[in-house]
Amino acid sequence: MDRRLLLGGALAALVVLSGCSWVQETPSPTPAPSAEASGDGVSIPVPLLRNHSRSLANTSYAVEMRINISANGSAIDRSFAVRSDPGAERQRVELRGRQSVTDRFVGNGTIYTRLRANGSTGYDVRSLDRFNVTFGTLHRRSISQGRLAGIYQYGDFNESGTVTRSGRTLTEYTLVDTGITRNATVEDASGRVLVDQQGVIRLARIDIVGMRAGNEFFVHTEYRVTGTGDVTADRPGWLAEARANASQNETTATVTPATTPAG
Repeated sequence: MDRRLLLGGALAALVVLSGCSWVQETPSPTPAPSAEASGDGVSIPVPLLRNHSRSLANTSYAVEMRINISANGSAIDRSFAVRSDPGAERQRVELRGRQSVTDRFVGNGTIYTRLRANGSTGYDVRSLDRFNVTFGTLHRRSISQGRLAGIYQYGDFNESGTVTRSGRTLTEYTLVDTGITRNATVEDASGRVLVDQQGVIRLARIDIVGMRAGNEFFVHTEYRVTGTGDVTADRPGWLAEARANASQNETTATVTPATTPAG
C-alpha cells in the first residue's frame, strides 16, 4: 500500500480543518491509508486518536492549537484555545485569526459570544438548545480530534521511545517521512507526537519547509493539551456587556454581521 500523501491534498485538508466551526464541529475526515497502524512499525494510528478522545471525554482539559501555513500565494495563521470543565458545565474558547478574535463562554446552558474585528465589537447570546446540543456533546467535540488528525495527514511517524516531562512518562513518535508532490521539494521537516500513559496526546507538532513550482511553502501546526483533571473555566468579565448588547436581537435571535464568528 502506498503510504505517501500528496502535499497539495494535505494542505487542502488542513485548510478545511482550520475553519472556525465550533458548536457544529466539522466531522473528522475519513482516515487516509497511512492513518492505520501497519506491520512495519510506522504508526499514524487511528486508535491513538480514539483513545485520546475517550481519555478526555469525562474530564476537564485545556487544549491549544496553532495553524500557520503559507503556500501558493496564500497564508493561514489561526489559533484555537479551549478550557472545558464538564463538572461545572463551563467552557471558554478563544479563536484568533489574522483580523479577528472570537471569545466564547458556555455556562448554565447558554453560549455567550464576543467578536472583535475591524476595530468593532459584537455580541451574541444563545441557548445550547438552539443548536440541539448538550454540554457533554460540546465538551467532546471541542477536543478537536478532526484538526488533530490533520497533523497526521502530513506524513509518517515512527515510535521512537519514551521521554519524561514534569514527572510524566510519555511515548514519543517522530516524523520519518512526508508526503510530497512530484513538483515539490521538502528542504526541512520535523515532527513529534507525545502520548501519556492514559492515552492523551499531549503534543502533536509538525514543521515543513520546501519549494513548489519555484515558490517557498511552509507548514507549522501544533496541538497541545496543557492541562487535565483540574482545569476550570471561569466566567469572563464581558458577560454583562454581552447580555445587554445581545438583548436587542433576542426576539428574532438574529446574529448581526458584527457578531458572526470568524477565525
